[in-house]
Amino acid sequence: MLTRGNKKKQRTEVTIEKQELLIIREPGSSAWGLCPQCGIEVRLVSANQAAALAGESTRAIYRWIEDGMVHFTETSEGHLFVCLASIPQIGAIEDLTEQSNE
Repeated sequence: MLTRGNKKKQRTEVTIEKQELLIIREPGSSAWGLCPQCGIEVRLVSANQAAALAGESTRAIYRWIEDGMVHFTETSEGHLFVCLASIPQIGAIEDLTEQSNE
């Protein structure tokens, strides 16, 4: 017979994996183009899209631009586009997706 002192406690460990897919559909806010700093054709997105993809605020993206941490280009109309390849969090993801498409 088991006494109270001899009972074994069971421990259950639960692991939850989460995967997210972010689709941004904003007309005219994303395009393929030549990044002046990279010198290659890359995906260029608005600062808002770059912020959403990087998990940062739009203000953080503008700070990165001001600090020279990310590449950008401006259109003649004054629209700012950010080079996705220059954002560390995104660049690694873009490299992986390009490799899987080859």
